[in-house]
Order: sequence, then C-alpha cells, then structure tokens
Amino acid sequence: MGLYTEPRPNAYALGQIFDFPTSSGSTRAIAVSSEAGQILTSLFSVLLTLAFIAAWKLASLICYYLWHEDVRYLVEQSESGDVARFITSFITIPWTVPSASPKQTQNPEGNHAKRRVGLFLFSVSFFIASVAAGILVPALLIIGSAAPAQPDAVYFPEEPTTRGGAEGLKYQALKAPAAMRAVGAAQAGLADSVSVNMRPIPAGEKPILQVDYSYEITGRDFGLQKLSGLVQTVKGSCITEYDWLTDHNDMGDYYTLWGMANQTVAVYATEAINPPWATMHLHPNTAYSSYTTGNNSYAILVHSAGRTSYTASSDPWYTTYVPIGSNQTRNGGPNEVLSGRPALSCWQKDSWSFKGQVVESVFHLSDLKGLDLPPSWDDFLRGQFVAPKILDIGISLDCATLVSATTHLNQVFDAQSSSLFVDMQRLIRTAFVASRDIFKESTMVTERYNIANAATNPQGRPKDRVAEFVLTTSVVSTLSIPVLVTVPVIFLVLCVLAAIPWPYKTRQRERRINP
Repeated sequence: MGLYTEPRPNAYALGQIFDFPTSSGSTRAIAVSSEAGQILTSLFSVLLTLAFIAAWKLASLICYYLWHEDVRYLVEQSESGDVARFITSFITIPWTVPSASPKQTQNPEGNHAKRRVGLFLFSVSFFIASVAAGILVPALLIIGSAAPAQPDAVYFPEEPTTRGGAEGLKYQALKAPAAMRAVGAAQAGLADSVSVNMRPIPAGEKPILQVDYSYEITGRDFGLQKLSGLVQTVKGSCITEYDWLTDHNDMGDYYTLWGMANQTVAVYATEAINPPWATMHLHPNTAYSSYTTGNNSYAILVHSAGRTSYTASSDPWYTTYVPIGSNQTRNGGPNEVLSGRPALSCWQKDSWSFKGQVVESVFHLSDLKGLDLPPSWDDFLRGQFVAPKILDIGISLDCATLVSATTHLNQVFDAQSSSLFVDMQRLIRTAFVASRDIFKESTMVTERYNIANAATNPQGRPKDRVAEFVLTTSVVSTLSIPVLVTVPVIFLVLCVLAAIPWPYKTRQRERRINP
C-alpha cells in the first residue's frame, strides 16, 4: 500500500462500528487505540486457552459415551483439562486391556489397540489445533490500522468558476500541502503499484524518448467503506516533441503547443539562474474529451535551458555543451544546458469499473449499476479527476516539480544525475499517491481563503454519508466484529456445556470414592 501520512487526531472516530474495506469486500469492524488492541489480543489468547480446556472436557465426554469403559483412562486423565498431560501419560503409562464385551470376543486386543491409536491421534490433533488457534485467531482479530473519518473533519473545497485569477490561485494553494505530502510518500517507492517504462525511439540526431505509465486505484486504496470494488484505471504516455519549438533568440525559446497559435509558451533566458523546473499545460479541448471519452491531452515543458552544470549530460531535457569565450558559464561551472529542449506531448485515459461494468469517464459513474455513491461525492470526484492528476502535482510543486531541482546549489546543478525519465517517474508516482489519498487529504486541511465547504449543507452540518471512508493511522487497531463476537460466544457455550453435571461425572466421582 505504500507510505501514508498520519491524519490529525480529531479526524477519525474510535469506538464506532463501521465497514472496513478489504480485498474481498467490506467487513464490520470497530477501531480502538493500539494499546487497547494489544490488551484485547492478550485477552483473546487467554479465552482461547480456556475454551480449549472446556472443549477437551467435552471431547472426553463424547469419547466416554462412544466407548464407555474403554476410555475410562481418558476420562480420568481429562479431568485435569490438560491435553498435553494426557498425551504424555498416554505415551508413558501402559494401558490394561479391558474386559472384552461379547462384540469384542473375536479380537479384543486388536480392537483395543485401534481405539488406543485413534484416541492418540485425536488428542494430538486437538493439541495442534489449540496451539494454532492461539496463534491465528488473535491475529485475525486485528485486521488493520484504520478508523472511520469524522464527518465534521471533512472539507471539500468548492470548485472556482475558473482556475485563473485570485480565486483559482487560492484553490490551488489549498492543494499544495497535499502535493508535498504525496511527493514525500512517492519517494518511499511504489514499484509494485505504478508501472513506468521508457522506450527510446531511433530518430537521427534528436533523441526521442517515450514514457508509458499505468496504475490502478481500488476503492480499498481510496479507503471507501462500502465500495472497495470500485476501480480507477489510469493509462498514459508521453513522448518528446521537437516540432513545437517555433522560435529561438537571445530572449529565450518559444513553443507552440499542439501547433495551436493560441498556445504559445516561452522559456526565457533570464530564468537560467533558477533551478530547472517544468510547466504543465492542459489541451484546450479537454473539457469535451474528459466528459466523453475520459481521454486527456496535456503537455509538459521543461525549463532547463541555459542552466549551469558541473557535469555533462546527453539526456533530452538536460543535454549540455561547453561554452567558450564570452559565453562561459556562471560560477565556474564548465557545462551549460542547450537551448531548445523538447517538450513532452502526453495523453492520459482514465476509466472506472465496478462489478464487471466499465465507464470511460468520472462523469459517468452514475451509469455503474449498484454503485451507491454518497451524493456529495459526485462533484468532489469530478473536480479531482476532470484532468490528469499529474497536472495538479506539477502546478502545486512549482519550482520543486523536477528531481533535478534538488541538486541545484548556488546557481549550479548536476546534469549528469538528472534525467527526463527520473523526473517523470517521480511525477507519475506522486500523482498516484495524490489520487489515492484524495479522501484522506479532505481531512488534512481546514476551511480557509473564504472557500466554502461542499461537504456541508446550507446549515453548516456535514452532508449525509460524506465521511464513508477510513483513515489509516499507526495509533489505531481495527478489530473484526465477527471475531470479536464469535470467540467470546464460543467460550461461553463451551464453559456452560463443560459445567453441566453429565452422568459420567457422577460415575467418575463414585469410582474415586469406591474404587
């Protein structure tokens, strides 16, 4: 599952029964503190030990009624309730062959030996089962480390009418902390969750690279209590694009994205004192394509030209040369990144599935039969996934978008250790974490910038079912309600049955008084 940031202590509830998402659906559970979970685990180990003592007494009773005098020894030994002691005595103390009944006259010794072997195997199996139950059942009690979210802690910032201007900047500022947390979690490694592959494509002097990526996020990953079967599937690809560079002069490089005159972007030479970074650009037709097919086009433009490096590189984003004469680099760095670095032309397609049904867009989730989404989640999910999450990450991280920026010091960076693939790999993994954690992040920030909370009604109270998700935290133990109820019930039933004065107990006492 990866690394998670700890939620705020007041963001989740303890002591409430809820639906805990699992890989096979949801199960009823209750969240308690980790300390309480450890105490309950120890208590259940004791209950299981006592339950098997009572069960052993009942097993002795059953054997008594099946074979009567042949198991007198078993009954006497089982009065201690210790199956291990019985096994030891069984091995070390010889049995006396009982008097044969009319049905046993043909081979009393053989019948007795068979029963002896059968009882021995039964007792050994019983002992193994008691040990295994003592280990496995307490482990089945604690099924996770998550608790249900508090409705009062959920904050869905209302979408601004436009992403530009002051309102758009405020809205994006709310997302910046989540992006920083996501990039930290992505650094921990998500090799099993996210697939990112690079394919070099031969193309003469200009190196062309293609980066393909894919990942899936399940309802369980999202933390959805009742919808663990919901799956978001993301597939995308980016390829270096040199033809978008339309002009270059002393002021900088100029790109026309997708060949559209109204999508001109510049990389200015005056930026060269700053760390390398990248800007994200969404195709202007994305509103239509996102709604109809779930397919989005976007571009990533690297701002690395003119940066000084103390190492050389041939990577498409960081190709260096050695300036001479008046063009020598700043601060003594021997290398400088060439101008005209290629942009990335990208596409991403999102699809959603539930119980074998598939829709091509987040806007069509209502077409999935049986998917009972809380009403307040529709707009929230659309706002989160109307465009590829990687764009949100790039915009929020700003100058920290690229891994290469972490090597920048005193206007010089390390070009050799930087690469397009490493930058994209971190961005994609960060997008995965940010997508997975959208519900958790809704409890990590509080209402600010006068941006209204879409998770509350006009009276300011949380909307119905708005908090039907769980938060993962190391200070909580999630207990299985079925196990929490079943074990004590079985213990009580066995104890009651073992305490009943069955006839064999009276006969046993009589034998002890009058041997």
